[in-house]
Amino acid sequence: MPLTVMNIVLADDDEDDRLLFDEAISEIDVKTKLSLFNDGKALMDYLVLPDTILPEIVFLDLNMPIKNGMQCLKEIRANDKLKELCVAIYLHLHLKKILKTPLLMVLMYTLINQTVFLRLKKP
Repeated sequence: MPLTVMNIVLADDDEDDRLLFDEAISEIDVKTKLSLFNDGKALMDYLVLPDTILPEIVFLDLNMPIKNGMQCLKEIRANDKLKELCVAIYLHLHLKKILKTPLLMVLMYTLINQTVFLRLKKP
């Protein structure tokens, strides 16, 4: 089954960075559903809810209060439901640079193709 909407999650404590990310995602040529969280605890609480549709990719700010990106990554990898999630961790200083390069588009293209391939491969 082809991917019709790419579910993307971002956890970042900086409101400006969340807005910048949202703006960058809206400019790519892929239909997306973006869920934004302002700390790692809120993200993890969301991901473990029974009815949560898991995202194709999770973007984590490394330096967040309450629960940082590395703590989230450790929890994700230790959880059977979440351990296969694609996770990208970034530093605040590099976000603006990343969003201004074709890297984001290449990443999204690769993820879409990988997801479609894996869904087609399932019996």
